[in-house]
Amino acid sequence: MKCFTKVGRRAAVLLDQLRHQSSVAQAPGLRSYPVIGSMLNLPADNVWHLQRRAAKANAPDIYLMFANGYSKMGHFYTMGFPGVGEGVHGTIYICSDPEEYVQVIRGEGLHPSGAVETQWPSISALKRMPGADEPGGATRGALNIFGHGEAWRQERMFFQQDLQTPKAARGYIPGLAKAAQLASRGAPACADSMDSFAARSSFDLFTAAFFGQLIESADPATPSLPGNLEFAEAILDATMLLVPMLQSPVEMLKDRVGVESADARLLRDKFSVTMEHASGLVRSFVERWDA
Repeated sequence: MKCFTKVGRRAAVLLDQLRHQSSVAQAPGLRSYPVIGSMLNLPADNVWHLQRRAAKANAPDIYLMFANGYSKMGHFYTMGFPGVGEGVHGTIYICSDPEEYVQVIRGEGLHPSGAVETQWPSISALKRMPGADEPGGATRGALNIFGHGEAWRQERMFFQQDLQTPKAARGYIPGLAKAAQLASRGAPACADSMDSFAARSSFDLFTAAFFGQLIESADPATPSLPGNLEFAEAILDATMLLVPMLQSPVEMLKDRVGVESADARLLRDKFSVTMEHASGLVRSFVERWDA
């Protein structure tokens, strides 16, 4: 009976794998070409502009791209995303069914994969910064967060343990509530620049939780140090550079051969601003803790 059960289980697993392979092979998808993937087949009004040189971002809603994909191809489809996906086409699989996707999350074990590890422009920028090879340093720690493996898990667990316990939550939830209150108050004044507002709001929430400090940058009417605003804007600028670089086969080719493009250099500069400011926040926190 046990033997039959084992054979039956193995047969069930094999059948499930065959069904999965069949469904993946038959999945609809955007037309894809080697090296450039599906970039030519994305609707023009859904692609992020390749440059952001002005203070105001001129980028359409990227969420619309996925909404259109869902409406045309359903819950599961493919597209070519060079530098991110698999093979010469850069094939990625998009699943918008939460019940299906939860199976992926549960099956990934201790070292799940995530979107950050595909952000090769960010990883290359960090590797070019001072301290990238210094164990225990800020830059090395940031690289671990962008990784996939035990180093990533150790960094993640270090933060998780101090965030998820009820005792820890009682310490930072009041700060989050206050930061959210200030952000809500400032939202109407930021109607024309919600991307900047979102970056500053997330910065306020993060510093409230991790450092017990209200930066108060989300509400324009609230005084905030210029360095705090520069940090939030640098994060936003880096994000606006990142997506076009991920979509550019030329940028990817330059990176693969060790050439730092103008956009890659600008991304590194933005990261340097954020790392320097973040280090200052940590030093300030440690000094207040020791006082």
